[in-house]
Amino acid sequence: DPADMYSKMDYKTRAYYRKEIEKIAKKTKISEIYIAKKCLELARNAQDKSKTLSEKIDKTENKASSGKEKQVQIQKQAHIGYYLISDGKDILISQLLNKKVKTINKKPEAINIEEIREEIYKEPKDAYYEEEPFKIYSSENGIDIDIDEAKKILSEEKQEYEIPLIITEAKVKKVSISADKQFLDLLGKCTTKYDESNVSRSTNLKVASKTINEMIINPGEIFSFNNALGPRTVAKGYKLGAGYSGGRSVSMVGGGICQISSTLYNAAIYANLTIVERHNHAHIAAYLDPGKDATVSYGTLDFKFKNTREEPIIIKASAKNGIATVEIYGKKESDEYDIEIVSIVSNYIGFKTIYEYDSTKEVGYQKVTQQGIRGCNSTTYKIYSKNGIEIKREQISKDYFAPMNKYITVGTKETVVTPTEPVTPAIPEEPVKPTTPEETEIEPEPEKPEETGESETIEDPTEPETSTED
Repeated sequence: DPADMYSKMDYKTRAYYRKEIEKIAKKTKISEIYIAKKCLELARNAQDKSKTLSEKIDKTENKASSGKEKQVQIQKQAHIGYYLISDGKDILISQLLNKKVKTINKKPEAINIEEIREEIYKEPKDAYYEEEPFKIYSSENGIDIDIDEAKKILSEEKQEYEIPLIITEAKVKKVSISADKQFLDLLGKCTTKYDESNVSRSTNLKVASKTINEMIINPGEIFSFNNALGPRTVAKGYKLGAGYSGGRSVSMVGGGICQISSTLYNAAIYANLTIVERHNHAHIAAYLDPGKDATVSYGTLDFKFKNTREEPIIIKASAKNGIATVEIYGKKESDEYDIEIVSIVSNYIGFKTIYEYDSTKEVGYQKVTQQGIRGCNSTTYKIYSKNGIEIKREQISKDYFAPMNKYITVGTKETVVTPTEPVTPAIPEEPVKPTTPEETEIEPEPEKPEETGESETIEDPTEPETSTED
């Protein structure tokens, strides 16, 4: 079946297929869905040709191990699919351009806002519980639409309309139940450490734990971490904290709350609840062993578990003094197990050191902007025991954690030394050539004075004075 062939194509062949469809759609101005159906029709009509090609490939392939044969089979299917699409492309375009497609221009029906309101309208409901049989009912927010405002919006000419909803919160969101009435037994508990000096991240942990604290899950109900917390916004008290994106540590509102979802994940396993959805981090988390984490991202990755016990359970969560704690309370059943979570790392993967060059920093500048973290492959088991004897062991996850590379910023800006302007030495004056003295009359030598024993000192006016520091 060509459809089966397509499912086994490699990503390059699929990309080629998709590109061809887009080209044809642009050329013929016909929807991609219709073109895809026509492609499949042509592919089915070419079955004889595809069988011949398949036999041809079989003859040219060498027999090898089972693993190799399996790989060859997949490649073979990809080749056949590629051939069929390439071969049918020109025929398809010709058919689409020469054949008129029947189209009907129909004006869309007017939007009936009253009918839409009837479908979504809901009264707010307060949380309450019944004693016999014991059951807790969660609160529900009311939903409504302002009809007049909606009609005003719909009167505008637009392709799409966005009608704001009126949300009315329930007056009683949580019910107070004494401990001796229902939640007597600690079913599961987990604690993790965090750096309280990191105020922003600590705040996010406290906001998240406070939100899920005292939430009650009835038997058969599924708890969703994203639904419980909703969007992480500044208005709710969340701050910028570290998160992962594209192999880098980045700041995001609510960063760090995965520690609460991970702590809750472990508590839920210890309480022997059924995990519905869980995703591991892209990189190893610092607060738990690999494979014991549960990352979340609003709108994409969620953590969910189902209360498969006979009675309701309650979550007790807190984050204080550098310790995040999640406890799950309820009623122990007749057949309880001691649960242990064991994570085994099969291998570690080294990280790379990446140098990023910054032309605004001087040569010789180096700064580590992100520390490296090893990656690994891990397998996590849930072990059931009674009276210290292992009853069974269940694999709950097999995870890959990518290494987080180390980044170092290196300066490349050259230091330019501006030379001072050299001083041009003064040209010495040409010495005055002495003139030949004129001949003068020689005076007669004076007579020597008589020696009297006293001497006279004559000061030389050309000898300088010597300065001293006293």
